[in-house]
Amino acid sequence: MTAGTTIQGSHFRGGTISWRYLGGNMVEFRYKLAWALGSADAASWTAIPLNGGSSVTVYSGQYVKTATNSLEKWEQGEGTFTYNFTTPGPYRVSYTSGAWISLNYGSSGNWNLETIIILHKRSDTLTPNHSPQTTSRAIYRVQFGCPVSIKIPMIDVDGDHVRCRWATSREANSISKLLPNAHLDESKCTITFTANPANNYTNNGWFAAALTIEDFPVTTITVNRNSYTASTPLTQIPLQFLIHTETMPGSCNDKPIFVSPTPSDGTVTIIKATNSFTTEFYVHADSGKLSDTRCVTVIAWDVDPCDSNPCLNHATCIRSGYTSDYTCNCAQGYSGIQCQTNIDECASTPCQHESTCVDLINDYSCVCTDGYSGIQCQTDIDECMSNPCQHDGSCTDHVNAYSCTCLSGFTGDKCQIDINECASDPCQHGGDCSNLIDAFLCHCPLGYTGINCQIDINECISQPCQNGATCINLVNDFKCSCVNGYTGRNCETDIDDCSSNPCYNNGTCVDKIVSWSCACIPGYNGTQCQTDINECSSSPCQHNGTCINQINGYRCECENDSSGDNCQIWMDHCSSDPCLNGGACLNRYNGYRCTCPQSWYGDVCEYRQSNQTEVCSDLDYTECSCHVSKFKFIQRKSHRIQFGFVGFLSGLLGTIFLYIIWNFCRRVPDKNNKVNTKIQQRKNNIITLSDLEAEESGDTSKNILNSQSENDYIGGCECFIDHTGYDHFQRFDKRLKYKYRFHNCRNKKGFKEENPAITKTRTH
Repeated sequence: MTAGTTIQGSHFRGGTISWRYLGGNMVEFRYKLAWALGSADAASWTAIPLNGGSSVTVYSGQYVKTATNSLEKWEQGEGTFTYNFTTPGPYRVSYTSGAWISLNYGSSGNWNLETIIILHKRSDTLTPNHSPQTTSRAIYRVQFGCPVSIKIPMIDVDGDHVRCRWATSREANSISKLLPNAHLDESKCTITFTANPANNYTNNGWFAAALTIEDFPVTTITVNRNSYTASTPLTQIPLQFLIHTETMPGSCNDKPIFVSPTPSDGTVTIIKATNSFTTEFYVHADSGKLSDTRCVTVIAWDVDPCDSNPCLNHATCIRSGYTSDYTCNCAQGYSGIQCQTNIDECASTPCQHESTCVDLINDYSCVCTDGYSGIQCQTDIDECMSNPCQHDGSCTDHVNAYSCTCLSGFTGDKCQIDINECASDPCQHGGDCSNLIDAFLCHCPLGYTGINCQIDINECISQPCQNGATCINLVNDFKCSCVNGYTGRNCETDIDDCSSNPCYNNGTCVDKIVSWSCACIPGYNGTQCQTDINECSSSPCQHNGTCINQINGYRCECENDSSGDNCQIWMDHCSSDPCLNGGACLNRYNGYRCTCPQSWYGDVCEYRQSNQTEVCSDLDYTECSCHVSKFKFIQRKSHRIQFGFVGFLSGLLGTIFLYIIWNFCRRVPDKNNKVNTKIQQRKNNIITLSDLEAEESGDTSKNILNSQSENDYIGGCECFIDHTGYDHFQRFDKRLKYKYRFHNCRNKKGFKEENPAITKTRTH
């Protein structure tokens, strides 16, 4: 582990350390520390080899105070020391203590500042690396509740890329990552956060920030056989400081602003030894707040090693960063550290074919042997360049000579003679021969083709015959044998099989190959649409309806008990509720049937069974006399109303018939109101039980029908007939031997008794 001196208290305020290579294994260190005002301690820096070994103290002593702030009670100072290491490293140099100020977030225990030293040479600069450099305030005062942005300046004398990150607990001990909810832009080393309670910041609070700054090579290099890429850090330095939140007047944006001609943020100025540098900062401020950070880097160095022009032979001197090292970029043809050596370009024997090489400055010259040319005498002189071979003959170059390879059809040293290929009479069937280069051309008569006109042209190859016809090849012609249904030279015409109009009943004829088909209109079918489809075959008419077939349809003639397109609607004879006294109506064809409750019977449940010994006075109604008629069952029917002409005619005839019957019945005695021939018709057809008893015993003195005065009984109730023609209640008198039927009458609605006294004395 890294050795260090432990200091008790709470007076440390942060710091940093950087270093540069001086030569051999000698390193110069520069550190900056901040303490509570008047509490600076002697810094004790120790080093430990990372490859194993004991730690050693490389420096212990006080710094030089460079800044103080009595109001905030802090001071800041710097120190420089050198140390000659025994090996190129790597080493870890650190300063450890435990005296941080008390913090409002996290633990303010031990702290640690450390850097890594590697003194092996880099492959790009051929010198050891230098650490990056940085600086900061000891304390950053920020307005509580406002957004905060703190930019940390960074530079590297080797020209490497520099980035920063949050320090780990290994690097900073307890103060690592103690800035709550802050964001770090590593490439720009800018910290941003909002100092409000939502981000765990308190007013008048102390917060610590610990960063690690690293340098990365621009391209991949090697150091002590280890590869370092643009994402591999070469070394690192620490930076630690405090942030204090305060209540300040004005808004968050109300703070000093840098104005022109203040140097831009990040400006780098390099001055040489003995030179001076002056700059000015211009600020517009309306309050006493702290402005944003404006970083300007000034690099002061000793004499530039390239000023002495160490590079020879017009070489370019390139300084290694801001160090005293340099490299020479030699002009072509020279080499060496200072480009002092003329490169022998003939050393690689560039001249070919036994030519002689003459060395020049950054060049050479070849003296070629006979027959060769070119910078390196690599080219055999081409005697074929003059194109000596005729008729596209191929020329083959030789040493100071050539030869011609003739195309077929030519001969001679230079291929100047054309061979006559028509000499052998190659064209057949009377074709004319034309001599060509290494060929002949036959002009064939019509009907033949081929190189020698040996092929009879097959005119059927283009398939001229259509619709499946057979093609017969002829000389310069063809003939088509058509299949049934087609005609024409190429069998292109379809014979119209519909020309005879074979389809009946407006059917559409569809022409086919050697056939036809009929597309029938609705209502017809058959090969020729000759058959009228019988739509009645499926018996669509219900309830004994008669089906009448029509074209593409049918019509149903329904009986009186049904209606609808298919006679599907059956007349509901129960719709008028004909069954009396709680009887259940069962709808039936051409009528209905009543199912009567207990003690009731009749077609519409109009009769009720009674005790045979009861007399009329036991009937339910005491204010009515009784009609008497012989017992007769009545068949109940319902009838459907006819409409149209048939209904009109039926109604007219029925009205005339009823009118005749009505007038006839008025002149005929009412049989329903007779007891026997002794009982005479009287007004209202009303009798009492006394009439019946007199009729039974033969005593006519009691018969009310024989009364001398008709007005004696007109005060009784008047009977009426409801929709069934009968009243709901009946009784039977055994003495009448079931010969008569009694109708208990209801009082008509609104009937007024003219003689209630008489009614009260009357019995049933």
